[in-house]
Amino acid sequence: MSQLKVDSIVPRGGLSSGFSGGIIQTVQSVKTDTMSESISAGGTSSSIISVSITPTSSSSKILIIADLSASFSDTGVYMKLFRGSTQIALGDADGNRQRVSSHLLTDQSFVMSSCSCTFLDAPSTTSSTTYHLKAGHPSPSTTTVYFNRSNDDSNAVQIPRGISTLMLMEVTG
Repeated sequence: MSQLKVDSIVPRGGLSSGFSGGIIQTVQSVKTDTMSESISAGGTSSSIISVSITPTSSSSKILIIADLSASFSDTGVYMKLFRGSTQIALGDADGNRQRVSSHLLTDQSFVMSSCSCTFLDAPSTTSSTTYHLKAGHPSPSTTTVYFNRSNDDSNAVQIPRGISTLMLMEVTG
C-alpha cells in the first residue's frame, strides 16, 4: 500500500506574499451522552468537552470550531470557550454583562437548541494546550442546564437528543 506524507500542500504557483495556510493536525472531541449541571447565577459550568493539542510551532494558530447542544427552561444558555483556565473568544466587558462566545435560545422546556462558535486562537506555545467548552446562563438564580437533551426529556418523537463537539485544527502561522 502506498502512502503520501507531506508537511503541507500549497498551490502550484505558491502562496501569495503574506499568506500562509496549511492544516498541520486536527483533533476533536464529541460528547453524545446527556448530562445536567446546576450553575450559579453569573457562573460557569464545569467542562462540557475538553480536548488537547500540542502545536508543532509557536507561530501556529489554533482554529477552534465548537458546537453546544443544550436546554434551559428560561431564556437561554451561554457558550464559553477556554484555553486552560483563560476564557477566550469573548465579547467586550460592559457593566455586569457576562462575556460569552455565543448564546442559544431555549425558552421552552421541550426545546433543545444548539449554538456554535468559530475562533482562531494564537497560543504561542509548543506545549500541550487544553481547550474547554463550558456554559453559563442569564438567570438571576442558580439553575439546572441540560446538555444534549431538552429540559423535558420525555420519550416522544418531537423531543430531541443532540451532540456537542469541540474541534481544533493547527494552522501554519
